[in-house]
Amino acid sequence: MYGKILITVMSTLFICGAHASQTMVFNGQIKNFLSRPVQLLSPSWDVGNFPEDELVVDPKGHIKFNFPAHAYRGAVKFVLSTGRTKGEVACLYDVKYGTQSYVRGAVTLTGPRATLQASSAGKRQADCSLKLDNWDYERSMDMRFVIRRSPA
Repeated sequence: MYGKILITVMSTLFICGAHASQTMVFNGQIKNFLSRPVQLLSPSWDVGNFPEDELVVDPKGHIKFNFPAHAYRGAVKFVLSTGRTKGEVACLYDVKYGTQSYVRGAVTLTGPRATLQASSAGKRQADCSLKLDNWDYERSMDMRFVIRRSPA
């Protein structure tokens, strides 16, 4: 009896372990609608050998990036900023994703859940937005990040 329980527990751990080790590709696109370049600061992922001063999006321009991320849960954070000057415009982006359980009568379902936050973090107000375009749960997540000057 205990052997069957141990086998069940071990196979469950093996399946969960295999499931948890899968990666997906996080695809991002940054659009800069400002008249000044913005720099990508404090990314939560490894940007490789790129120095921080080279992670720049030109005025009225856009860039695309991607990196491997955990397929079933994780967080992506970074700041877009016009610099550390008096008229700084900056946006803070925070994406958290994982699973959530839903109870439907006698059935409990588990599915994907994402929390998306974009907020102005500079000395001057900015219009910061992000959009989840596509999420193929085990393969990829596609996001758009936008920075604009606040209409004030």
